[in-house]
Amino acid sequence: MAMIAKFTSTFPKSETFGIISQLRRAAISIESCIAEGLSHKNH
Repeated sequence: MAMIAKFTSTFPKSETFGIISQLRRAAISIESCIAEGLSHKNH
């Protein structure tokens, strides 16, 4: 998520509720899916 935040900080402020928001939500979703997958692998 930190990489996405750093990357999107260079975008125009007009995109805050557009593509930036979408990219950040996607990054959180990906991290959650990876964590969930790892927890299932260990059980």
